[in-house]
Amino acid sequence: MPAPYPVMAVVNWMIERNKPNPANLTHLKIQKLLFITQGNHLREFGIPLFDEDFNAWRYGPIVDKVYQQLKGFGGNEIFTKIHSHTFAFKSSGPWEAATAIDEDDDRTLDFLERYWTSYSRMSNLDLVSMSSRDSGPWRQIAGSIQSWDATSAIVPKELIKFHFCNYQESPPARKDDAPSRRESPPPCRDSYPPESSPSI
Repeated sequence: MPAPYPVMAVVNWMIERNKPNPANLTHLKIQKLLFITQGNHLREFGIPLFDEDFNAWRYGPIVDKVYQQLKGFGGNEIFTKIHSHTFAFKSSGPWEAATAIDEDDDRTLDFLERYWTSYSRMSNLDLVSMSSRDSGPWRQIAGSIQSWDATSAIVPKELIKFHFCNYQESPPARKDDAPSRRESPPPCRDSYPPESSPSI
């Protein structure tokens, strides 16, 4: 199946891809790589890589579902994929089973490989800086939060898309990309700043 996928399918791809040449893949790094890949998938294709939203937490954008599954690892490197029987249950019911990226989905697999190659070796500090910069979508939402206690403020996908279309560094090129195509992919041509940020 094509994107969007359940977020844990993307997490499992990262964990599996990390095994041959470990890149210190911690929970923190996974969260930041998810933000970068989500933003650039919106930028390149106009649709999200995964359905789940980012929440504006005190120190950056976080996918709560991923946090709940990986918080037990602390700052340790993660080598084991998350399977359906390890999923927690919430009051609203069980989460969907973790799945994998479709092995026939060449577009998504190529996309993930490009961004893994470019960003997985970056330090956690650099990745945090990229995802929490002053001009970024997390900062725009976080600036309106009055209390950090149990905040559930969502960072809108359209705001993430606008940021990656207009302010993010040039992403890695596909093999068949011409420079002009990389500079302004079609999904960015109709990307406008959201009218307003929500008040929390």
